[in-house]
Amino acid sequence: DAIRCTTLWQASTKTQTKWPHKALAFTGSSDHTVRVWSVTEHLEPGEDRCLAVLSHDAPVEALLLMPSTNQDVPVWVVSAGGTYIKVWNPLTGVCVCKTLSRHRKTITAIVALPRTNEALNTVQVRIMTGGLDALLRIHSWN
Repeated sequence: DAIRCTTLWQASTKTQTKWPHKALAFTGSSDHTVRVWSVTEHLEPGEDRCLAVLSHDAPVEALLLMPSTNQDVPVWVVSAGGTYIKVWNPLTGVCVCKTLSRHRKTITAIVALPRTNEALNTVQVRIMTGGLDALLRIHSWN
């Protein structure tokens, strides 16, 4: 099936992670899956580059990577397809959150919107989705 979207993640030199791979690719497909790929240069003989297959339950139209403050999770993977978004832990393959987006038609785009509050010295992040219903929806990232 066709790959609809892709994104890359690379661990910074400061990142301490339990994940053995320091560079990953994520693909979203029309077969309703998000796949996690190793993009390291050298693989052992017989080792597969596809590390995990995650079921979104609808064709995946867009992917977004969100930074993690959890030491056990290097990055959160957000997939959008159908009328909902899912947040994944790429280490375990577990969907940690499924959110209905209030879109009436398929979500086709997703982006992070950081907002700095200089008075409190904090950054709040929202996720904006766009869909075939010609609507933009803003979701909280907490």
